[in-house]
Amino acid sequence: MVYGPDGNLYVGSFNTDNVLRYNGNTGAFIGVFTSGGGIDKTVAVVFGPDGNLYVSGTGSDNVVRYNGITGAFIDEFIPSGSGGLNGHHYLLFTSQ
Repeated sequence: MVYGPDGNLYVGSFNTDNVLRYNGNTGAFIGVFTSGGGIDKTVAVVFGPDGNLYVSGTGSDNVVRYNGITGAFIDEFIPSGSGGLNGHHYLLFTSQ
């Protein structure tokens, strides 16, 4: 889970393959932020330096990119079967 630029909390739902959004101050459920895009077993959720939301699936071994404001699917950033991902659990952006 991760706090977004809007101050809300974003949580990957492993069993539904969605990203859920909660009010960052009260914890109240806001709704489903993302769904679809070919994710299986959502495990990692992180906002990138471009403001978009990157989500990985440990069952699909891919990373999918969503619009960080609307939650709309953009693309499969790292497609299944490429990049050597296998059962990964974390995503991290760092500054260099």
